[in-house]
Amino acid sequence: MRLSELLDPTVEVDWRSLPVGCQEPTHSLVPPAQFTHGHDAIELGIICGYDPYDFQRQGLIEKLGANMVQQPDGSWVEKWAAQDTADVLSRRNGKSVEVELLILAALFILGEQKIMYTAHRDDTAKLVFDNVVAAIKSVPELWAELVPAGPRRANGQRAIELRSGAVCYFRTRTMDTARGQGYNRLILDEDQELTDAYMAALMPLVSGAVNGQINYAGSAGGLRSEVQAKTWRSFLAKERGLCYRGWHAEPEDDFDDLDLVARLNPRLGDGLSYEWIAKEFKKMTRGDFGGERLGVARYPREEGADWVIPETAWTRAVDEESTPAPAARLHFVLEATPDLERASIGVAGRREDGAMHVEVVGNEPGVHWLVARSKDLQQRHDADVWIDPNGPLGFMLGDFRESGLRVRTLDAHDLMASASWLYTAVNPQPDPADPGRGAPAPSVRHRGGLKLTQALAAAETRKILSRWTWRREVPSGVDQSPLTAVTAAAWVVVKTERVSPPPPPSKMARSGRTRTNPRYSTEPDIATAGF
Repeated sequence: MRLSELLDPTVEVDWRSLPVGCQEPTHSLVPPAQFTHGHDAIELGIICGYDPYDFQRQGLIEKLGANMVQQPDGSWVEKWAAQDTADVLSRRNGKSVEVELLILAALFILGEQKIMYTAHRDDTAKLVFDNVVAAIKSVPELWAELVPAGPRRANGQRAIELRSGAVCYFRTRTMDTARGQGYNRLILDEDQELTDAYMAALMPLVSGAVNGQINYAGSAGGLRSEVQAKTWRSFLAKERGLCYRGWHAEPEDDFDDLDLVARLNPRLGDGLSYEWIAKEFKKMTRGDFGGERLGVARYPREEGADWVIPETAWTRAVDEESTPAPAARLHFVLEATPDLERASIGVAGRREDGAMHVEVVGNEPGVHWLVARSKDLQQRHDADVWIDPNGPLGFMLGDFRESGLRVRTLDAHDLMASASWLYTAVNPQPDPADPGRGAPAPSVRHRGGLKLTQALAAAETRKILSRWTWRREVPSGVDQSPLTAVTAAAWVVVKTERVSPPPPPSKMARSGRTRTNPRYSTEPDIATAGF
């Protein structure tokens, strides 16, 4: 069922048959453990009045897994299987409950002497503090273990201290949060707001602990989420000592799919209202809804990371006077951003020298301008026009055909093959049999258009089975439609040549000279002109 249909008065909804929240994360990494303290933490929580969901129970079991490790002197000590744990889950799904149960277990079961809980906002820190205090107060035996003065409630001084000397502090994050003090456990709530500078101040708090653990919790982050981005890359690398549990959609997913929403919100139907989430979908932008409700992160690029196609190779392929051959068969591809805020027309065709020319010939706000523009291009150049029927413009296929436009369609194989072809054509490798000759010249040429180059600089990839293609939406928000359009356009030239081979290079091309194509506009790439 569609999420948007839940607010439609003309649609009859059987509320009892709607999907409920899934309790399993979409992304999980759990280090091996010989045993766990998670069951004891769950039992203590129940005694204190909690009724954890299945995903919260499993999270505690995995976070608190441990192993017995033999020391150099022959003795055995208990060590956490995970030195770092991370939960990335959309808001209002119960991350704080796990945090509160961790604090209770640390104080009353694990015997940890120093615990630091920090949050980005003071109201979050206060809420967690109040909930933990209320849970302890509900059990007289636990309340009796507190120091006679009871919990400290002053802003900036919130703490729960036991007669044993164990203490848990609750702080709003600052650069000076408990600097220089040693802790057994560091809990970093709202870690989507955690930057490298904060982490530099906080990390030493547990570095000297014999068996310390850092617990991260937050919703999917954005471009400022430097620490969460590093945790995500650690998950992808399957680093030892990390316990990761994340509920994430892909940027290209159908956000209106109610089954997808249920897959990524464990409390849907039992604590999270269907109607409320439908209202969020209606009122939020696609990017905001993806981040806040579906776990779509927009992480910053890793420092020092190169472009997917190396910048040096892309620069090498620039020819500001590049143009297709007069007799070249042109192919236009129409693409748009997933939110339909902007669209592009990419073109490709063989040059006189046989290399592939690619160019962006249209990039404007909205999508409806594509009908008239692409029809004009087809009539003037007798060219094929292509779209991906499963992409953002699929809904316009009928509009294009009703206008008289001859439209051909791409498939998933085209999307994968096109990205691989462009990568190898722009960035050819030396011949292993003769490495001394260096890399051959790129077989693709472009005019260095601004929009196209910006798209490549910010580009990221996504996997389809064992292959890859471009993401249509990237964390930086840079419009990717110029890149996806010209990539597909170049590929369909290659694809159609398998039936009709390209003409051989002319004498003029072999002489190294170029000439203006009378059939094709010689104006600069519109992206170069700053569109």
